[in-house]
Amino acid sequence: FDIIGDIHGCFIELTELLTKLDYKIETVEPNLVNFGFKVIPPINRKAIFVGDLVDRGPDSPNVLRLVMSMVNSKIAFCVPGNHDLKLQKYLNGKQVH
Repeated sequence: FDIIGDIHGCFIELTELLTKLDYKIETVEPNLVNFGFKVIPPINRKAIFVGDLVDRGPDSPNVLRLVMSMVNSKIAFCVPGNHDLKLQKYLNGKQVH
């Protein structure tokens, strides 16, 4: 397992890390399953994202798209962090600070 946390919206750094870990990342036509990314993992490896995908960094939307595509492809697991849960509350109409 490759355990990755505290990405905080830093998409470029995430792709650099995954590339160093031998994941192959391709941009593809987006749909409801791949969200615009095709990721090929190293043999017998799986990523585990342990929270705080969003906030602070410049590109939270692409971080979410990439991680969601990996989870949908069953090559990653994801556990939300407090920043992710705060975004979820906001998207559900609750006021957050």
